[in-house]
Amino acid sequence: MKGTTPPGARNEREAALWVRDMFARVAHRYDLANHLLSFNIHRVWRPHTARRVSRILERPEARVLDICCGTGDLLLALAVARASQGSGAGASACQRQGLTCASDFCHPMLTAARAKLERRRVRAPLFEADALRLPLGDASFDLITAAFGFRNLANYGAGLEEMRRVRVMVRRARQQLVAEGKPYGRVQMGLMLEVPAAAISIDQLLEVVDFVSIGSNDLVQYLMAADRDNPKVSHLCQPLSPPVLRVLNKVIRTCRRAGKPVTLCGEMAGAPRAFVLLFGMGLRSFSMSPAFLPSIKELTHHLTRKQTREILRQALALKTTDSVQRFMAKQIAQIAPNLKLLDSA
Repeated sequence: MKGTTPPGARNEREAALWVRDMFARVAHRYDLANHLLSFNIHRVWRPHTARRVSRILERPEARVLDICCGTGDLLLALAVARASQGSGAGASACQRQGLTCASDFCHPMLTAARAKLERRRVRAPLFEADALRLPLGDASFDLITAAFGFRNLANYGAGLEEMRRVRVMVRRARQQLVAEGKPYGRVQMGLMLEVPAAAISIDQLLEVVDFVSIGSNDLVQYLMAADRDNPKVSHLCQPLSPPVLRVLNKVIRTCRRAGKPVTLCGEMAGAPRAFVLLFGMGLRSFSMSPAFLPSIKELTHHLTRKQTREILRQALALKTTDSVQRFMAKQIAQIAPNLKLLDSA
């Protein structure tokens, strides 16, 4: 299997059907689960994504597509951001002859997305399509986004090829704009890294993306092969386990060597012990719940690059999760004694 591997799936077609049926069953509760599992962090990164691509959204004629849109949260953020940059007369996704639309291969998810858009009075076309076989012509869109869809693809290689095809489309569109003498902004494509396959292939993936966002919650559970929502095995999802730290160190260092921006979201970002190690790896961009900001800001004032690199070197030499946790607890107590009560693994 070259992509997501659901239980019992024998080939890519069965894997895709399993994923589609699973999302169909949970579509009516998907948003609630997302709120609870992410501690509402998703409310932060979506507007941030819209700001990152604001140069494209502000162009009147720009055409934007969100693939694997689910219940439409990223589409909504893009459409609202675009409307705020337009005339201000309503949140129309078709501002000034531009277009903002979305696709997904799960009909119940699209139904939920449509209801959400209608409640917010946002007009945005939705269509049902497989992300591996998009019914799009060349140079059809100026910007294509995807949130968590990549991890659910039945074939990661095919997904990567589709990303390359999209980049070819963007390049052709750029050439067309140059020929017509029209100004344009640079279209950026990013990677949400949440599966071991993406971490292992980070060198190849960096060739076709502009930035990387590490989803630590999912990456940890997939690396440790333990469902974090299953009380029988959730204790195995330990962010400070040596394998997790080594994988993160490799990914972050590879991104920095390649000059590609990298950020991390999830519970690790707001945990003092993990934060120190991530800082030592060279990570400088974190996405966390606002509740953690005061303590992490205080901790940062006590850190230096030389100090955290040495702490990381010693932590990577340890062989068990317990030894890493004990070591980091002592380090936090020495670095910022005032944070000792807030410190946790």
